[in-house]
Amino acid sequence: MHPEDIEQLQAHKIHLKTAHLRSLKICSDDQIFSGGCRIKTQHGLFEISIEKQLQQLREKLMNIQPGEYNV
Repeated sequence: MHPEDIEQLQAHKIHLKTAHLRSLKICSDDQIFSGGCRIKTQHGLFEISIEKQLQQLREKLMNIQPGEYNV
């Protein structure tokens, strides 16, 4: 998480732990924009941010072939 967001989440950490989470480690990462986070689980790595969503949208738009969508 972005360092500025850590404080806000720390206030809710107790509630998160009681929500049937066995362990929760919150780490600061100044490469993540404020409001975003990276979640690492046994199932994989998930990056949640508006920047990541825009990047994925941009990639999909760049791969649209002419005439593929008639709008």
